[in-house]
Amino acid sequence: MDLKIGSVPTAGISRYSEVQKKAPQSVQVKQESDKVDTSSSSRLFNQALRAVKESPDVRADKVEAIRKSIEDGTYRVDSEAIADKMLSSIR
Repeated sequence: MDLKIGSVPTAGISRYSEVQKKAPQSVQVKQESDKVDTSSSSRLFNQALRAVKESPDVRADKVEAIRKSIEDGTYRVDSEAIADKMLSSIR
């Protein structure tokens, strides 16, 4: 085979075209989906976290009860209990 600069052999190209015509047009590839398996403790933690996020920041029932007792003059502060808690947090 005598090749000159700039010449392209066509035998390989025509053979490629024949193979391409015989090849199937679409190839189906089975794709597997990702799967995550979590432990039961992780599921419980996520469930507890979701419950905390859904709960209100303020317990309106307690606030209302304290507000009413202050208005009525029946709210009493246990100074000894407060002092005990302050001291226990320091220790």
